[in-house]
Amino acid sequence: MANPRLSVVVAAAKLPGAVPQLLEVLATQMASGVVEVIVATAATPLPDIADRVRIVTASRGATIPRLRAAGLAAARGEVAALTEGFCIPAAGWADALIAAHATHTTMAIGGPMDRRDGSAADWALTLQEYGRFLRRAPDAPVHELPGPNVSYKTERLRRVLGALPDEIAEVDVHAILNQRGEELRSVPGALMFDANDQRFGRSLGSLFQHGRLFGAWRVRGKGAPARALRAMLAPLAPAAQLVRIMQGAVPAGRGRQLLVALPCLLALLVAWAIGEATGSLFGEGASRDHWS
Repeated sequence: MANPRLSVVVAAAKLPGAVPQLLEVLATQMASGVVEVIVATAATPLPDIADRVRIVTASRGATIPRLRAAGLAAARGEVAALTEGFCIPAAGWADALIAAHATHTTMAIGGPMDRRDGSAADWALTLQEYGRFLRRAPDAPVHELPGPNVSYKTERLRRVLGALPDEIAEVDVHAILNQRGEELRSVPGALMFDANDQRFGRSLGSLFQHGRLFGAWRVRGKGAPARALRAMLAPLAPAAQLVRIMQGAVPAGRGRQLLVALPCLLALLVAWAIGEATGSLFGEGASRDHWS
């Protein structure tokens, strides 16, 4: 049996999440063998999911970067797309990625993020995490791609990295690609919807941990003065992030959602800033273990 053109790797901390909706969108391509879906999870999949996908079982408490890596290692497609268990692709998403990889030599290709509905807290989380990716810009090189909507030419990624790491964090992987002179590209037709509906308290905790991880990453290998300076600058992060979010959300027609979500969004941005200052001063600690 021929290998699929596209392996869709779903890192799912919990099931079923949005996986049934993802399978519904991709049903035609899966039936024709063009697309395979790999669900990497430590949760127990329902029979309706397990019978339709390849399951990669991870140890209890596995983080999203570890789930991504485990799923990617099992991918058989020419191209491997990474997403998460709370994401639903738009119609045409898989075809857009396949066509883009056939057209461009670019190794890493992704697309915009959006959200269909949800509470103010839900929109706040989407805007904080993916607001800068909401605008559906023309097919073009970009500086960054969203972790839940990125794809790679599989064998070429393996060659560039030397071997697939135990964890796939897009910030780390894309930094390596940039160092190697590799291009990142976004195509507007590869649209992914965020359907995350986690509790707001959990979102605050997650943003603190992500901010701490980012803060530690920014000062990696630097001395105490640079760490202290980054910590002092961290309180400015919410304003800079809000501007970037506005620049993505308003042109994408999400200005009303931004206004409604603003109080919750500001709380998330402050949680991130506190985490970033903590990471700058004290390192990442156990923050990577909370990426789930």
